[in-house]
Amino acid sequence: MLTKKSLMFRVLITLLLLTTFAGIFAALSVIGISVAPIMAIIGAATFVIAFALQGTLSNFFSSIMIMLYHSFDVKDLIEVAGVTGNVKSTTLVSTTIMTKHLPLILWVFPLSLSGLVSADEVVLKNGSRLVGEVLKKEGSVLIFKTPFAGSLKINWKNVVELKTDKPVKLMLDDGSIQMSNGLRNEGDTIEFIHADNNSQVKTIKQSEMAYINPDPWRLGEGYKISGNTNVSLKSQRGNTDKDEFDLDGRITFRGKYDRLKIMGEYENDKSNKKQSSYNWLLLGKYDYFLNDKTYVGGSIFFEKDEFADLDLRETYGAYLGHQYFESKAINLSVEAGLAQVFENFFEAEDGDFTAGTWGITYDQYFFDEFVQLYHRQLGRVNVSETDKFIFKSWTGLRFPLAFGFSVSGEVEADYDNQPASDVEKEDTTYRFKVGYDY
Repeated sequence: MLTKKSLMFRVLITLLLLTTFAGIFAALSVIGISVAPIMAIIGAATFVIAFALQGTLSNFFSSIMIMLYHSFDVKDLIEVAGVTGNVKSTTLVSTTIMTKHLPLILWVFPLSLSGLVSADEVVLKNGSRLVGEVLKKEGSVLIFKTPFAGSLKINWKNVVELKTDKPVKLMLDDGSIQMSNGLRNEGDTIEFIHADNNSQVKTIKQSEMAYINPDPWRLGEGYKISGNTNVSLKSQRGNTDKDEFDLDGRITFRGKYDRLKIMGEYENDKSNKKQSSYNWLLLGKYDYFLNDKTYVGGSIFFEKDEFADLDLRETYGAYLGHQYFESKAINLSVEAGLAQVFENFFEAEDGDFTAGTWGITYDQYFFDEFVQLYHRQLGRVNVSETDKFIFKSWTGLRFPLAFGFSVSGEVEADYDNQPASDVEKEDTTYRFKVGYDY
């Protein structure tokens, strides 16, 4: 257990380390080494870390106040946000209490033992009961908000029963909506209580229930907006002076029956004060869903790449697509169609052709959303000269951080088997990006 004595010892050690670092910086300044760049880097890093960990830091200082005011001791019986148990241990960042069924680790809080706003309850297979609020079920995951651990993601197979204070919406696979005050997960079937008649219980197959509390757009109410913006910067001075700036982003508006996607990419690089790369692209797509999985769509695609002799390539197309998966956990769609391509070059002869097109969009989270693998692919092949085709792909790993920020490593591969003269067929770009997802 963390005592006042051990707490004071850790505080003194921290002050000693801070004093030591201050002395080192002062010594560097005296001998003529500039510490301003070092301090700038440390200041920026401190801001980023403090911003990303502001909740943890708040809990840290709250725990210090608990220790100083001696709010409770080990073995004390306490009630926190609807959970009752005996204190097992305390640290600077958490308090562990033993409940009847299992130990719960509560991230330290300023103790205001208020009652619950919601009275929903989930019963798990091991007998544990959680009190909080049912947010939604999507796929095989139930999202349940608790007052002591935030939003929990619970595998639906581990849920035995839901009891709700207010009716929840059950969306069935046929698109119909049922209101329910509670349900039981029987494995192959689900029993739910009608909200307007608590004595009426209906049984459906497990596969028939699509969502609990579906997002409004799935009900035809407005659009879901999602996307991300990423930036990659590099500045090098010395034997080689190099400046690189890459920017890309995409945004999606998803309605019940249609979807609009916009994607853009910009690259501007200089080496020894000479332009070494300048290109951009802009892609817009509109999809209309014929059913839950199949859609038709149209697209416009503009590209420019000065160092590939490409002044502007315009592509106008239509396609048929199939959405195999669509959720936060995994997305996969495949498209095929026809397009008209117009190419304008700086030196080479301009031209146009009719192309068969294909597209693949895939992303999937792994390890409890620790990392996301993604792959996007666009291709065009001349229908009259099948040996002429253009291919672009983006493959990478995205690591979510906090508050919507993420870092990514990406490989972009471009291939044109009939490029302009003195231009390579292949162009591969490796990027490390910092982004914001929404």
